Order: sequence, then structure tokens, then C-alpha cells
Amino acid sequence: MTLKKHKDPIKFGLFISVMCALYKSLLCFLRRFSDNDKINASVAGFVSAFAILLDAKSRRMMIALIFFARALDALVTMLERRGIIKKYDYFEVLLWNIMITFNQYTVSYEADVMNPTFLKFQHRFSQMTKNDILLCDLWAKSLLIQQGKNN
Repeated sequence: MTLKKHKDPIKFGLFISVMCALYKSLLCFLRRFSDNDKINASVAGFVSAFAILLDAKSRRMMIALIFFARALDALVTMLERRGIIKKYDYFEVLLWNIMITFNQYTVSYEADVMNPTFLKFQHRFSQMTKNDILLCDLWAKSLLIQQGKNN
């Protein structure tokens, strides 16, 4: 087993470890000087975000999207607790379905805008054959041609 062969997973693990350790330690340090956890958490989060520089550049967009989804979830929870928006049963499931629908649309019709590694994962996960991918591509092109004629 060589280190060179496993460089990418090691970088990712290092990034996650440093980010978590930096956040927790900085938050603990800041609590010694201030009781305002809103500011403490914001500063610790901002500083710990620089740990992303340790990870591969090719993965940064995917990590940003994952963190963005988590931030949206936190925002919705905060708005519900403050009574700004009404809490709906199974809202998370509805939101997840919307995101999956968007994701499948981009995989099928806008594949060029997706991260190549994620696209490869999606194709493997969906067990699409090369013929299925070609069929989706032809279908999307025919829809675009029809829309162009109707406009």
C-alpha cells in the first residue's frame, strides 16, 4: 500500500479533521473571552472554512454544494422556530424530492454543467448503460429542437 495511491482520500480526511478540530477549539477559546455564542460560532465557522484549502480543488464545488444544502436546512429550521414560516409535516421530504428532481434533470439534460466526478457517480448509481445515456441525450436534443420551432 503506497501513500501516493491514497493521496486523495487522505487529503479529504485531513480537510474534514482540520475543519472540525479548528472549529471546536476556536469556539472553546472564544468562549473564554465572550459569552455571545452567535459571534463566537460565526468567527469559528469563518476561520475553520479555510481548511478547505487543504482539499483538492476539483472537489471544492461539491463540498460547497453540500454545505449550502446544510445551510438552507439550518435557515428553514431557524425560520420555523422564530415563527416566520409555518412548520409543515414532511417538509424535508418535499424539499429532498425537489432537489432530486433538479439533480436528475441536470444529469439527463444539462450534464455539461455537472461536476464530472459526480456525473460519473450518478451514472454508476443509476446503472444507466451507454445506450440509456445516448437515448436521454437524443431525447433532450429533440425537445430542444421542438422548443426552438415553437418559439
